[in-house]
Amino acid sequence: MPAQPAHVPPMSPELMTAEQLLDVSIPGKQVELVRGRLVVKEPPGYRHGDIEHLMLVIPMNPDNGLAFVPLK
Repeated sequence: MPAQPAHVPPMSPELMTAEQLLDVSIPGKQVELVRGRLVVKEPPGYRHGDIEHLMLVIPMNPDNGLAFVPLK
């Protein structure tokens, strides 16, 4: 098995339950369970925010020729 890159945190070796996950708190990180193993990830960054902003603003701009249909 290839070595894990240094920027990827290792997954926990023991299995964890959803109840145990409720007690996990790692400031500045996102945690989730994948098949019972704790996975720690970085939160979305500025690039993610920029793309999300464009996805919201461009369809709402009436000058760009795109249609915007509001939901009722």
